[in-house]
Amino acid sequence: MIAVSPVLDVPSKKPTINAVIEPSLKEDFERLCEIEQRSMSNMIVLLVNQAVATAKREGKLGERPKGAKTK
Repeated sequence: MIAVSPVLDVPSKKPTINAVIEPSLKEDFERLCEIEQRSMSNMIVLLVNQAVATAKREGKLGERPKGAKTK
């Protein structure tokens, strides 16, 4: 017999983002995450990183000035 311990929510010091989306989009996103074997949080971080990298490459988003504070 294998004992499975419950998943513990460990508080993170990283900032969070909340979004409101249509239920059908959420369902499709959950399916995509399952296919890609990623958590929803991990997939969102991946997609945001890709979007920011693309924006920087296209000149839409400059580099942060040295010493600029992030929230």
